[in-house]
Amino acid sequence: MLLVLAFAVSSCGDDSQGESKADLEAQLAKLPQHIEKDFRAGDTNNDLRLQDTELEVMIKEDFDAFDVVKDGEINEADIRKDEEKGGVGDKPGEKAELDVEASLAFIDLNKDGRVPLEEYTEHVDSHFHQHTDTNKDGHIDPSESVAFYKRLYSGGEEK
Repeated sequence: MLLVLAFAVSSCGDDSQGESKADLEAQLAKLPQHIEKDFRAGDTNNDLRLQDTELEVMIKEDFDAFDVVKDGEINEADIRKDEEKGGVGDKPGEKAELDVEASLAFIDLNKDGRVPLEEYTEHVDSHFHQHTDTNKDGHIDPSESVAFYKRLYSGGEEK
């Protein structure tokens, strides 16, 4: 699961942007198929928005997928094993070359070489909230996901 990228945001009720469900469906259809599938799987209340409780579950699933050696933390061994099996976060059909140390450093907030679930959650919460919930309304909608993955896959820098 790439929602990686995911991140704790506060729960939100009504759509503050006034987008209809049809508008949100049209935006969701613009996502790569595997990302749309992850978005729909994570959107357990089917409102076409990812909210805090939904994102918490997705973060845990991502962590479990990245913890390849199943020792309760992500470390270099996990990243190397993940690369050997094809990479959890790779774009489908492509094999990205990965700098293992840089990848670990990116998520290892306290720089001890180990990333337990709590630290991973903190990283993802911060990163996703900053770079994906661009309108700061407390949830991730399909248009924000489309914009995030366009930046991610085009190599564009996140502001």
